Amino acid sequence: MVGTVTQPTAAADRTLGWVLVRVTALFLAVLLPVQFVVVVVSGDVGRTTFATVSERFSGPWWPALEWITLVLALVHGTLVLRDRLGRRWPTRAPVARPVVTGAAVALGLGATWGILTFT
Repeated sequence: MVGTVTQPTAAADRTLGWVLVRVTALFLAVLLPVQFVVVVVSGDVGRTTFATVSERFSGPWWPALEWITLVLALVHGTLVLRDRLGRRWPTRAPVARPVVTGAAVALGLGATWGILTFT
């Protein structure tokens, strides 16, 4: 049946990837609303300029929070995509999984570079 998700029934069936998806989802459930409140609610998105973003990134906490959120989102998405590809197309998964992982690593490195060099 397409679209159904089966959960592991026994603790032995729960792989490290399964646990990491749950842990990253819990952290993202807290971090994403914080990002939303700071960026959208407290600061009007229509009035966002380079100066407002630069002011937000001037302290040590916001870039770190931004980077942690991006890394957790990339790890979460990569693990879910790799699992879904393996279930949906088992014959193509050995090729598709490294492509997904490589794309996530490239995006993570690009985001890290962007956050570190933003001035």
